Amino acid sequence: MKNTCNILRVMILLICVFVLLTLSGCARQRILESGADEVIARQEFRGLSEQMTEDPARDRNSEPQEETPPEENTDKKEETKQTDPPRRTPSTYRPPTVVRPSTHPGTSGSKKTGGQGGNAGGKPAKKQDTKPGGGNKKDPGESKTKPEKQDDTIKVTLDPEGGKCSVSSVNVTKGGTYGDLPVPSRDSYRFLGWFTAASGGNEVTSSTKVTETGAHTLHAHWEKAKTIVVTFKGNGGRVRTKDTTMSVVQGDYYGTLPTPLREGYTFDGWFTASGGGQQVSEGDKVTASGNQTLYAHWSYEPYKYWSYQLEHTRSTMYSCQKLKIYWEYDEDNVTVKDCPLITNTNSINIAANWSDLTDVDDSRVKSKEPNVVIKCVSDYGNAADYAAAMRERFSGVRVLVLPQSAVNGSDEENLYYTLYLGQLLYPEWFTMEIGKVGSELGISGSIYE
Repeated sequence: MKNTCNILRVMILLICVFVLLTLSGCARQRILESGADEVIARQEFRGLSEQMTEDPARDRNSEPQEETPPEENTDKKEETKQTDPPRRTPSTYRPPTVVRPSTHPGTSGSKKTGGQGGNAGGKPAKKQDTKPGGGNKKDPGESKTKPEKQDDTIKVTLDPEGGKCSVSSVNVTKGGTYGDLPVPSRDSYRFLGWFTAASGGNEVTSSTKVTETGAHTLHAHWEKAKTIVVTFKGNGGRVRTKDTTMSVVQGDYYGTLPTPLREGYTFDGWFTASGGGQQVSEGDKVTASGNQTLYAHWSYEPYKYWSYQLEHTRSTMYSCQKLKIYWEYDEDNVTVKDCPLITNTNSINIAANWSDLTDVDDSRVKSKEPNVVIKCVSDYGNAADYAAAMRERFSGVRVLVLPQSAVNGSDEENLYYTLYLGQLLYPEWFTMEIGKVGSELGISGSIYE
């Protein structure tokens, strides 16, 4: 009886041990499966679900893993090798590969067939790329270094070699052309161009291709130039003494040219002949082989010319020769305080200082002792009648009758009648020929006396 109880106790103890071992194995399997599911979820989130679901054996071989020696059990068959996920390190961490128990033949982790685990045919499994995206795609986190774009701009230094240049350097593009280059200057020298060497070398023009690969220098070449003397002739005008000659360098530009003077004319420029010839401008190059004479050409402007003659005559008249004038219009027989014909002939208007012109009578006019009384009428056809009436009123005084167009007509008419009146009043000063003046200004008219 005692033996029977001991046997029962042993059997109960064995059953408990078996139950505990079974429960322990199940718990371990659930933990492993739970960890595997979590890793698979992470890999699927990164885009690896497609690779992980194709072949469990392929998943197992996607990344080399450190093997854990299998535990041998003499009473049981070899169990499938299971590898705990490696610990994560900051620098070498890669997603862990989970090995699940597989029903495929030849996938036992305890068999090594040319590599980490075998496939169904016993051939080594290919190493798979486990980076996100699968295949040969690179990890988006990896930085891709792009080659820096080369700068093809080249600095070209300009050496004027004794001359003066507006810029010291220019930038050009490798493989392009030099483009427009500045033109330096040097007294008594003619610029020949830019060259690749200070002496000799190749000439570089705007169309020359840039073959240099780095910064380089261009040198100005010069030729001793011949200096010639240019003489300027007014050709009817006047040239200031200091401007009558100038020196220029053959092959260089003329530069600033003098401006002559001629009253009543417009200056048209400098020419190589007094009549005709070729015009020479400031921007032209000197091509003459020797000393040169240039002539001023003019355009005649009658109004401008006779206006000058009027001003010149007035400026030379003596003030003591001024005559006193009484000017009257036919409408109201009242003089005016301001009349350009009186002023422009250097005459005196006796009514210039009168404050009230409404009650002017002949006695007041006579008291001023005018030298000439002028009647300005709208009906010049009756000039003789107007003149006779004025003589009766102012006996012994010189009487002149003018048309009103002399005052309120065009500028040319006003100028013509001013010169005409000036010649009648001051013949020793106004010596111009009135017929010629009228012909050039296009005016015909007379002053009745």
